[in-house]
Amino acid sequence: MLTTVIDLATTRFVGGAVDVAWINVTDDRGRCWRLSQIGLWLLVRQNIYNRAIRRHSQRMHETHWIGPDRFWGDTDFTASVAECDRDSYPIYARLEREAMRDGARGATDAVAASARQ
Repeated sequence: MLTTVIDLATTRFVGGAVDVAWINVTDDRGRCWRLSQIGLWLLVRQNIYNRAIRRHSQRMHETHWIGPDRFWGDTDFTASVAECDRDSYPIYARLEREAMRDGARGATDAVAASARQ
């Protein structure tokens, strides 16, 4: 049986206090968990954005007979943002469902998803 209760908790950041919506969840095994939807969303979105930036970036190099060699990076930010927008919600929804079904596995999956590069 899945039950959810939404309450507001205060999370302290260095710059002050921010109200964050936490969901209290009792998973299928009867364990109580607190899920920060904003925190999970940011974890997923930043991880996907990081991967997209890496995928759509390349190192550029010019060698000259006279003068120094030149090195720079070229990134397609438009494609990176489009990929991030496309892939963020399905992964977030899957991790949220998993966290509500089995909190321990959901937390493990969220950390594992953010660690893969």
